[in-house]
Amino acid sequence: MIDLYPLGECPDPYDWNNLDKMLDKSGINCRNIMSWYKPLGNNVVGIMAVKTGEMRPPKAGEWYICGTTPHAWKAKEDYQTAYEIAKLVTTRTKTKTKITEIPKDD
Repeated sequence: MIDLYPLGECPDPYDWNNLDKMLDKSGINCRNIMSWYKPLGNNVVGIMAVKTGEMRPPKAGEWYICGTTPHAWKAKEDYQTAYEIAKLVTTRTKTKTKITEIPKDD
């Protein structure tokens, strides 16, 4: 199972461009990704972060996981403290309903 982390801040235009390319590679046709994803406070529905497996000081522009309630943040400069490095991913939620008929007592 993959742990997903919410974003602590909105992606910048560079991140949007990379996410747009990711969607193109996945076969999803979307010309303007910013109109497709809906902002929810600082977070964006449909975009989350996952750990890359690296634990090191993030470089400027890299996403990392931090906080008591872990969120993904983007490093504004090169950091000296080690954090878990993250990358942005797109997510879709599907609802599945299963109907089970309850047998009657005779």
